Amino acid sequence: MNRKLSFNKASNFPEVRKALQEEHYIYQLLLQTLQEKQRAIVEAKTEELLDILVVIQSLAKKANQVTERRLEQFRKNFPLKNQSGKKAAEVGFEIPEPEIQHEYEELIQTIRAIERVNRENQSLLQASMEFTRGFISVVYGANNNEMAIYDRNGKLENKVGSTRTINW
Repeated sequence: MNRKLSFNKASNFPEVRKALQEEHYIYQLLLQTLQEKQRAIVEAKTEELLDILVVIQSLAKKANQVTERRLEQFRKNFPLKNQSGKKAAEVGFEIPEPEIQHEYEELIQTIRAIERVNRENQSLLQASMEFTRGFISVVYGANNNEMAIYDRNGKLENKVGSTRTINW
């Protein structure tokens, strides 16, 4: 009994398409939310930023779930590319259906945009923290045992206080 798989119609992979579309939708929501986070950072809206972080955590959890479902569908339906010498995470799937391949490439573009916005947000937060540390140091000085400034990892950076630049 010879059975040949036909890969010429997207309708052959309805579960793959559903999983891929759901994943892309969640990642698009995550991208929009990260862009809202960026706006909140720039506008220094701390309360709004805290609310956005809750949404981001929820979307990230959902994204992990839908990604796992999509990977499961890919594993069931598509062979791995033969790329010897590459790490398992770098090996992709051979997707014979052009429409699904196109949708997958759009998903990858969205994920890259998320990575870019995350890097930008990290830079904005770092600059904000540097400004705040500098301001505290100017206002309270750098050698007081009463106050401390912590770095982004929560470690004691330096104490501030007795060498104020501004006396009030």
